[in-house]
Amino acid sequence: MTSADRLRQPSVKWFLMAAAGYSTGSVIADPLWSVMATAVATIFILVGILRPKELRIGIHVLGGILALLTILLADTQGIARFSIQAESYAIWFLFAVATAIAVFFARANSMRFVTILLALSTVVVSSLAVLISDWEPSVSSDVFRAHEAAGDALLAGENPYSAAVVFESGDPNKPDGTLVEGYPYPPPSLLTYALLAGITDPRVISVVSWLAVAIGLTALAARRGPIGSVSVVVLALVTTVPVWRMTLFMSWTEPLSVALVGASLVGLAKSRRWGWIGLGIALASKQYLVFASPLVLIHQDKQGRRLGWVAMVTASVVAGFPALFGLSGYFTSVVGNALNIGFRPDTQSINGAIASLGGDWQLPPWLVIPIVLGLIGIFVRMRLPAAVLPAAGVAILAVTLLVTSAFPNYWMLVAALSGISAVVCATGQKGISVSPSNSLTELPTHH
Repeated sequence: MTSADRLRQPSVKWFLMAAAGYSTGSVIADPLWSVMATAVATIFILVGILRPKELRIGIHVLGGILALLTILLADTQGIARFSIQAESYAIWFLFAVATAIAVFFARANSMRFVTILLALSTVVVSSLAVLISDWEPSVSSDVFRAHEAAGDALLAGENPYSAAVVFESGDPNKPDGTLVEGYPYPPPSLLTYALLAGITDPRVISVVSWLAVAIGLTALAARRGPIGSVSVVVLALVTTVPVWRMTLFMSWTEPLSVALVGASLVGLAKSRRWGWIGLGIALASKQYLVFASPLVLIHQDKQGRRLGWVAMVTASVVAGFPALFGLSGYFTSVVGNALNIGFRPDTQSINGAIASLGGDWQLPPWLVIPIVLGLIGIFVRMRLPAAVLPAAGVAILAVTLLVTSAFPNYWMLVAALSGISAVVCATGQKGISVSPSNSLTELPTHH
C-alpha cells in the first residue's frame, strides 16, 4: 500500500463500508433484503465506533469495490432504475460506473483529477436529465405538491402550517383523493423548497445542495495524503448513490439536510460558533434527526468547552418559531401528519421485514427510546473522541429507522452522512485542517 493508503484511523474503512451498505439498502424494494443490507451497515458503523479492526486493503481498492458493487447491485432494483425517460438512467449508469472504476486508480494525482471530474459530471448530467425533461412530478409526488401548495400560501401571505395548504396524499395505502392539510416539513424546507416552489422548480434546492456537498468533498479530495484519499472515495460514493435520481424527481428534502450538516462540520472544524448554529438548523430540518440531537451535548472542543447547547437552542428556535403563528396548526402539520402515515408494509425497516414474512405484529414505536438512550449511554461512557461523534449520530439514526419506519430517502441521508463521518474520522480529533499541507500520518488511532 502507498503512504496514502496507510490510514492510522481503522474506523474510516468501516464507515465507508457502512455508507455503501446504507446506499444499497435504500434501493432494495423488498423490506426484508433492504433491512439485511442496512442492518449489516449498522453493524459496520458500530464496529468502527466501538472496536475498529484494521482492514488490510488499500483505501482506493476498497472504495472502488464498494462503489462498483453498490452500482451493480442497485442495477437489479426497480427503485435504482426509476425512470420515465430511459436515456436518463443509461447516462447516470455510464458516468457512475466510470467514476467507480476511476477510484481504483485515484492514488495517482492525474487519476484523482479524472475521478473528481467524473464524480461531479455524474451529479450534473443526471440532475439535468431530470430538471430539463418533460417529467411532471406533481402527477406522482405528493412532496412536490406539498412544496407547491406551501409556496402559493407564502406568496399569498398565508400561514402554510394551516388549512391554507391542502394537497393530495401519495400514500399508496390510502384511498385515492385523500387530502393532507398543512405543510408537513419543518421551517428549513419551508424557506427553501416551498419558497422556491412559488417561483420555479423547487428541486433546484436539491441539486444545489448535492453539488455543494460534492464541491466540499472535492476541495478535500484534491489534497495530498490520507485525507485526500478518503475524500475522493467518499466523493465517489456520494455522487453515485443510486437513489439520487429518484430523490431529485420526488423533491425529497434530505439533500438539504446533508448539505447543512456538511457546512456545519466545516464551521466546527474551524472552531467557529456559526458551525453550531448551522448544526442546529440541520437538526431542525428533518423530524427524525431529533433522535441524534443529544449527542451534540457530548462534544468538547480543544478548550474543554461544551458548546452543543448552541446547536440545541438554535434547533429549538428554528423548529419552534412557526408555532407563534398557530400552535395547533403547526403541530398538526409537522407532527400530526407524520404520525398519520401509520404503518406501511413497504417500509424499509424491521416492521416492513416482519410484514414481508407474513407477520401480523409490529415492534412498538416506544421501543426506540430505550434503545437510543442505551446507545447514548454507551457512547458517553466510552468518552468518544470528537472525530467519531458524527458516526455515532449515524448509528443512532440507523437504529431509529430500523426500529420505526424508513424509506429510500431516509437511507440516502444516512448513507451520505456515513461517508461524511469517514472524512471527519480521517482527520482525527483536531478536525479538518484548513491548511493545504494537512497530513494525517501522525494522528493516533482511537480505541
